[in-house]
Amino acid sequence: MMPGNWARIDNAGISFKRHMVKMLDEETKALSQGQPGSGGIMASFVRAASMHHINSAGASDSKGIKKGLSVDEIFGNLFVINFAGHDTTANTLAFGMLLLAAHLDVQEWLAEEIAFATKDRPVEIWDYKDLYPKLKRCRAVLYEILRLYPPVPALPSITSNGMQTLDVGEQTLHIPEGTNLTANLRAMQVHPRYWTNATDWQPSRWISNPAPANPRPDQIANEQFSVPSKLIFFPWGEGPQICPGKKFAEVEAVATLGYIFKSHRVLVKRGVEEKDDAVRKRVDHCLNDVDLEMLVRLRDADRVTLICKEV
Repeated sequence: MMPGNWARIDNAGISFKRHMVKMLDEETKALSQGQPGSGGIMASFVRAASMHHINSAGASDSKGIKKGLSVDEIFGNLFVINFAGHDTTANTLAFGMLLLAAHLDVQEWLAEEIAFATKDRPVEIWDYKDLYPKLKRCRAVLYEILRLYPPVPALPSITSNGMQTLDVGEQTLHIPEGTNLTANLRAMQVHPRYWTNATDWQPSRWISNPAPANPRPDQIANEQFSVPSKLIFFPWGEGPQICPGKKFAEVEAVATLGYIFKSHRVLVKRGVEEKDDAVRKRVDHCLNDVDLEMLVRLRDADRVTLICKEV
């Protein structure tokens, strides 16, 4: 009696639940046998489950708050990490690949840093602690994508704990408790008061002490990633409601960019006798033809075909 699409969603949910149970059981078994386990977030979840089990007997902290996570809470976190985190990052990289394909100079700028940071080491032995701090240009590309194309264009909030005051220019606004507010992220992130050439895609804006053309290794190493002000840039949210997957998304995106552009370039498949200006115009039209379905997404990404070429 159930429509085919609904049945597939139901089956996917059952399959995913089975997968989560298997991961949790395997990690619990490994840790109980004194093995290191995955060493990742699942190990933390198992410890949280163990703490919750102990506290469920009646123990709690000084404020009477239970510690740890129940199994259902663990599954809820896994669901968010696997779908919300991956989906938003993948969506951001979809915009990024189009932008990079239209800006070949930025690809070479990225590749220059990746070559310096990774040298001849194969991808299989790349180490987060060593490489992530060095891949500042990769992070700059991610932040510049998010500045122009935040996956969530506005962040809702509500005033709590009584009336709140907000200074706007020479005015002071008094916002009653329980008022719904929405911060327009994209309007903030392309406001010419805060951003030079605000609507241009310029990842280099995030790098201070930039290296010159044909730089020495020490000049690339001396570049600094400029952390933006939280008052004008917070695509992951801010304060108590900041996205818990912020660092996860940053590391995932930086690793993806490093992996691709170490030895590949992304190009736009051109039409017959299509010139550079026409290619850029077609990409821009695709990038700015978006809709909102949970996230800001490309309405017709198929109008631009990309080619991944090994170098």
